[in-house]
Amino acid sequence: MNLKYYATLALLIILGFLGNYYSFSLFFRGAFLFGSIAVLLVLYFYGLGWGMLSAIVVQSYTYFLWGHPYAFFTFLAETLLVGLLLRAGFRNLLLLDGLFWLLIGLPMAYFFLTALQHMDANTVHFIMLKQAINSIVNALVASLAIFYLPVNRLIERPTSPDALTLRESLFNLVVALVLFPTLLLTGLAARNMMQDIEKDVTDDLNALSANVQTHLLSWYLLHMNGVKELARLADRSSLAPSAGLQQETEIIKQSFPDFTVMFVVNAAGITIAFDPPINHKGESTIGVDLSIRPWFKDLKATHQPVMSDVFGGDRASFAPIITLSVPILRQNNFLGLASGSLDLSRVRALLQPYKPDKDATLSLLDSQSRVIASTRPDLEPMQSWVRPRPQVAQQANNSFYIRHPEDNKLPSATRWKQSFYVQETIISADLPWKLIVEVPVAPQQRRLYALYLRSLAVMTSLVALALLLAQIFSRQITGPLNELAQVSRDLADKLIESHQLDWPKSSVQEVNSLVLNFQSMSEALEQNLYQLQKRSTELVEANQALHQEIDERNQAEEALRESEKRFRDVAGNAQEWVWEVNAEGKYTYASPVVEKLLSYNSGEIHDKYFYDLFIPEEREKLKEIALATFAAQQPFKEFINRKLHKNGSIVWLSTSGIPILDKTGNLLGYRGADIDITERKKAEEAIQASLQEKEVLLKEIHHRTKNNFQVVCSLLKLQSNRLKDPQLLQAFQDTGNRIRSMALVHEKLYQSKDLSHIDLKDYIKDLASFLLATYKTRSAKISLHLDLHSVIVNIETAMPCGLIINELLSNALKYAFPEGRGGQISIYLQSTDDHDIELKVADDGVGLPPEIDVWNTASLGFTIIAGIATQQLKGKLEVRRDQGTEFRFLFRELDYKPGI
Repeated sequence: MNLKYYATLALLIILGFLGNYYSFSLFFRGAFLFGSIAVLLVLYFYGLGWGMLSAIVVQSYTYFLWGHPYAFFTFLAETLLVGLLLRAGFRNLLLLDGLFWLLIGLPMAYFFLTALQHMDANTVHFIMLKQAINSIVNALVASLAIFYLPVNRLIERPTSPDALTLRESLFNLVVALVLFPTLLLTGLAARNMMQDIEKDVTDDLNALSANVQTHLLSWYLLHMNGVKELARLADRSSLAPSAGLQQETEIIKQSFPDFTVMFVVNAAGITIAFDPPINHKGESTIGVDLSIRPWFKDLKATHQPVMSDVFGGDRASFAPIITLSVPILRQNNFLGLASGSLDLSRVRALLQPYKPDKDATLSLLDSQSRVIASTRPDLEPMQSWVRPRPQVAQQANNSFYIRHPEDNKLPSATRWKQSFYVQETIISADLPWKLIVEVPVAPQQRRLYALYLRSLAVMTSLVALALLLAQIFSRQITGPLNELAQVSRDLADKLIESHQLDWPKSSVQEVNSLVLNFQSMSEALEQNLYQLQKRSTELVEANQALHQEIDERNQAEEALRESEKRFRDVAGNAQEWVWEVNAEGKYTYASPVVEKLLSYNSGEIHDKYFYDLFIPEEREKLKEIALATFAAQQPFKEFINRKLHKNGSIVWLSTSGIPILDKTGNLLGYRGADIDITERKKAEEAIQASLQEKEVLLKEIHHRTKNNFQVVCSLLKLQSNRLKDPQLLQAFQDTGNRIRSMALVHEKLYQSKDLSHIDLKDYIKDLASFLLATYKTRSAKISLHLDLHSVIVNIETAMPCGLIINELLSNALKYAFPEGRGGQISIYLQSTDDHDIELKVADDGVGLPPEIDVWNTASLGFTIIAGIATQQLKGKLEVRRDQGTEFRFLFRELDYKPGI
C-alpha cells in the first residue's frame, strides 16, 4: 500500500463528511444527506474495517444535525450488514442496500422514532421513508461510481474488483431511470410546497397584524384625546390645587376606565389634581413631586405629547404602567401637563380577542423591548423581550422569522414542532409600540408531512417495484447469455468428444440472434476441426516431402555455387567493370576490368567507397544522389559520372545497378556494372562544338540577309527620289515596304535565341510602327489598336504572314481614310482552341468599294494577299465590308523544310 492509497481513503472520508454537512434541505430540517456515498465506496474498495471507521466519522454529523443518535446507529447497521454481504461474495450494492432498509432499516427507524422519541405517526412515517429513499439513492450513485469512475486506478489496488457485468449494468440503469426523475420531481415539489406555505403564513400574519394595528391605534388616539381634554380644562384654571380642577379630573377618568390614574402637574412637576386623591397606602397624591420622571423632562423640553415606556408605579398605582402626557402651554410657555396612566391588564384585554385566530399569540413591546402586554402566559409586563439568537432562529427578513425552542438537545423534528413563525410590526409613528404576532409551526409541519408522506410512499413503492422489475428484467436478458457462456465454454473439447449441446432460448430477439450465431460458429468449428484432423495427416505427409525438398535444395545450392563461379569467370573476361558494394557503399567485389579502367587492383578497390572515385568537384553532389537511391532501394541505369583514374586523369563511365535484398526486404548492398564511355563523350563534345559554330554562322547569315534587304530598300528609296510619276513612285514605295517586312523577319530571327522561330506578336508591333512612320503624313489622325497574343511560328510561316500584314495595313493607311479623315485600325492575333492562328486586320474607314473583287483584281496588293493566304499558307480568308473593312485570316503553321 502506498501514500496514494491512504490519501484517497482520507479524501473519501472528508468528502463523505462534507456530503452530510452540505445537505439538500427539503423543509423543517428534513434534509437529504450524501455522506453514505463515500462510506459505501470505502466499504467496497477498502473492506469492512475501513468502511465502519468511515461510517463512524461521516455519520457522526447526524447527531448534531438532528439532535439524537438513533440515525447514527441505523447508518452504522446499514454499513455493517452491506459490508458483511459484500465479504460473503454478493456484488450488487444497490440490491443489498435495498434489502437492508426493507428488512432491518425501516423497522429500526420505526422503533427509535416511536418507542424512544415518541413522535406522531405522520412524522415517523415521513422520516422512515425519507431515510430509506435517501440511502437507496446514495447506494445507486455509489454503484455507478464504482463501475464507471476510475476510483480503482486512483487508489492503485493490487487486486481489482471483478468487471461490471451486463446484469448489474441493466439493474442499475432501470432503477436510475425510475428513481432519479422521481426524486428530482419530488424534491422540487417539496421546495415549492414549503415556499407556498411560508407565503400563506406571511400573508396571514400580515393581515392579523394590520387588524391589531388599526384597533390599537384607534384606542390610543381615543385615550390621548381624553388626556388632551384634561389639559384644556387645566389650562382654564389657575393651575393651583382646587376643588374644581379635582372634580374635572375625576369626571374625565370615569369616562376612560382604561386609565388607572389621571392627574395634573404644574410647571415645577408638583401634582395639583389627582384621581384617586389617596393611594392604596392611604397617602395623599396631591403635592407629589414628579419632576424627576423621564417623561416629564422630555415633555417639558419638547412641548409635545409624550407616551412613556413601561415602568413600575410607586404613588397611586404600584403595578407596571404607561403614561400618556400632554403639555399645558400659554404663548408657548410651559405651565404644566395633564397625564393618564394606562392599566396594562386592559391593554392585554385588547389583544385577547385575536388569540384564537390560527392559535396566534400577540405581544406589545415598548421602545426598550420590554413587554407591555402579551397573550403568552410566560410573558409578564416589564419583562425584557429577547429576540431569538441566529442558531435557534431562521430569519427570512427583518420582520418575519422562525423562533425555535432554546433547548438544543431536542430532536430536530420535535424542535420544529415546538417552533413559531414570528412577525414584528411597529404600530405607527404616533404609537411606536412593537407588535409581535406568533403562530405555531406545528400545523404547517403536519400539513406538509401529510402531503410529502404521500409522495414518499409513492416513491417508495416505485423504488420497490423498480428493484423487482430490474431484477426480473436483468435476469431475463442475462440469463440466456450466462447459459450460452456455459455451453460455449470448452466448446472445442465438447465438439471433439461429440457432446450434445443444449443451446438456450430467449424472448429477446437480439439474444436469439447471438445464440444462432454461436450455433453457426460451432458448426463451422466442428467442420474446421474435421479439416484440422485431416490437415494433420497431410502435414505428416508434407513433412516427409519437406525432407526430400531439403535434399533437393542442398543440391540446388551446390549448383548455385557452381553458377556463381561461372559468373565470376565471365565477369573477369567481360569488357564491363562488374562490381558489388555493401549497404554503406563500400566495394565488396570488383571484376579485374577495374584495373584496365582505373589502374586499381582488387585489394586497393576493396578499401574504397564508391563515392571516393568521383571527381572532387562532383563528389558530394553525386554521393547525395546515390545514397538517396540506396535509401529508396531503387535500381538505376546509365548513371553518367566521372571517376578519377589512379594517375589523376578523368574517365567517363555509364553506371547501372540493382539492389541486393535479404528475405525480409532489408538492403544488403548493390550489384552493377560500369561501361567506359570516355571516347563517346569526346565525340559528343566535338559534335556540340560543331553545332555552336553552325549556330553562329546561321545568325551571321540572317544578319547579312537582313542587311542585304536593307540595301535593296535603300536603293529603291534613292531611285524613287528621281521619279516624277506618282504611280511609279507608289510602286517603288510598296515594293520597299514588302522587302522591309521580309527583312524584319530575319532581324527577329537574328535577335532570337531560337534561330528558326519568331513571336508574331513582337513582329507585328514592329512592322506596324514602321508602316505608321512610313505613312506619317496620312496617319496623323489615325490610331492603331493592337490586341495581340503571343504566337510562335517558324520562318516558313512568318515570312508570308508578314507580307499579308504589310499589304493589309498599307492599304488601310492609303485608302481607308481619304482627304485626311481620322479613324482607327485594329489588328487582332491569337491561337484558337483548334490550333489555328487567327489574324484580323480591320478599319472603320470608307470601306472597300463593292466593285473590287479581292479574288479577281488587277491590284498587285490583293493578288499577293489572296495568293499567299490560300495557296502558300493554305488558309482561309474572309472579307467584311460593313462599317469599314475587315480581313479575317485563319491558317496553321507550315511544316519546316530545311534547306539543302
